[in-house]
Amino acid sequence: MTQLNRKLAVFSLALLVILLSGYYFYPQESGEGRSSVTLIIRFGDSGKLRAGNITVWEDGHLLSSEESGDNTTFEFRKLKGENQTVFSALLSASECGNFSVEYSQHSFPKGVFVESIAGVENGEKNWQYYLNKEYGSRASDDMQVKDNDIIEWVYE
Repeated sequence: MTQLNRKLAVFSLALLVILLSGYYFYPQESGEGRSSVTLIIRFGDSGKLRAGNITVWEDGHLLSSEESGDNTTFEFRKLKGENQTVFSALLSASECGNFSVEYSQHSFPKGVFVESIAGVENGEKNWQYYLNKEYGSRASDDMQVKDNDIIEWVYE
């Protein structure tokens, strides 16, 4: 093997290693950790918001707001994020919809406790979340979500 062939072989091998390391060590656009979820907030009969509106955002943009004759509901479709939890999705929705989320961090039991959403505070009723129609079994900041999950925050 000539000197030129050896250099070419070493260069080719180094290039192959670099390309493969990029494939294995950097997340892909649709890879694990990224998710797009739907988040629904049901205000019930809280009396704090004008009753009967359904407001829908999609991909971070206001899509529609209309009277429903029912209780107020916010719906956020295609909320995207890296390593989202139920809680981080709620914070993303609050930024998109320009409303506040008040919460406290606890060390025992460990986790975030949501105290109010859009000015609707815990009291006789409290904020609870459901993930894919199942009651939240642990703190919202500890519950990871996957692509196409449906999160519901309900004032009940």
